[in-house]
Amino acid sequence: MKYLFSTPLLFVLLLGLIAQAEPVAVRVQLTTGKVYPGTLHSRAAGSVAFQQSGAKKMIRLPDSQIALIKFKVEKKREKELNALFDAGEYPELEEKLAAWLVPTLPYISFPSEQTQAYLRWLAAAYWNGNYDRVGKLAQAFEQSPSEEMKRGAHIYRGLTLLETGNLPVLETFLKSPEADVAYPANSAVRLYIEARLFQKNKEYTPAIRKAALLIALHSADADWMPRAELLCAELYVQLEMPESAESVITDINTFYSDPKIKEKAAAIAVSK
Repeated sequence: MKYLFSTPLLFVLLLGLIAQAEPVAVRVQLTTGKVYPGTLHSRAAGSVAFQQSGAKKMIRLPDSQIALIKFKVEKKREKELNALFDAGEYPELEEKLAAWLVPTLPYISFPSEQTQAYLRWLAAAYWNGNYDRVGKLAQAFEQSPSEEMKRGAHIYRGLTLLETGNLPVLETFLKSPEADVAYPANSAVRLYIEARLFQKNKEYTPAIRKAALLIALHSADADWMPRAELLCAELYVQLEMPESAESVITDINTFYSDPKIKEKAAAIAVSK
């Protein structure tokens, strides 16, 4: 499951995310080891437009001479974003990360120190159901030299395929060695995907077993538990076990405050 694109195509894919180029405050480390503070203004034709702090004119730095880009991060902003992530406040987190990171996307193929921030942006977009953005970000992250970012792109790209119904591609990927790296055995994401695929094939009993195992092994995971319980409720309806479905729906409405989760639970209740 590879999403490798040429640089021109990458920027076409990112047009939906980048409204216009904005100067980005950075410290650029060259392959010589020297570090220069300044701003990046654009990237084209194998080079970046860079204006060193205090200089009146911009220069063009060849991509090949750049070893690392350090984007400016305010401590206050970093603390705020960490708090939003820890609390699972994904709508606000996605909005704030997008405002900060969208201007940095043209430089995604350079090594940087923002891997965690990029991956949190990807995760927030997924949990918000913003699958179009997930797809674009995953494709962009494939250009990163970071293996962690590439793995994150695989994980959320696969989940997006699941949510948008492109299951044959996902099923093919699950048979590949790369899938064991992206989705380790008995991880929450792997169990969820396997349960959903069983459900898609109308194998409801093995599906409910996978979902139950997910809940047993990952009961402390605040992200995956609502999805696992919603899936159990759906499966109980499909197994013609309305009382079990009602019990799960009651638990969902009792323990989860997210309106999206409650809305989905209500839709399942109506389908009984």
